[in-house]
Amino acid sequence: MRTILSLSAVLLLTLISCSAQKNQADLILSNGKIYTVDNEFSMAEAIAIKDKRIIAVGSTAEILQKYSAD
Repeated sequence: MRTILSLSAVLLLTLISCSAQKNQADLILSNGKIYTVDNEFSMAEAIAIKDKRIIAVGSTAEILQKYSAD
């Protein structure tokens, strides 16, 4: 029983540490109005850029949850 508890704790900590890692971006612009050029010309709140390329567009919460920039 103690072994199962120990293994469960290790698995839980491993999953938490893996999910906490964010993808690295060079620049994040958030809390703005970003006009996209898709078929609907939809708007977004945030954008992530890496190596001079747009890597993600979405809401501020989505981008800040997935990406970090130094």
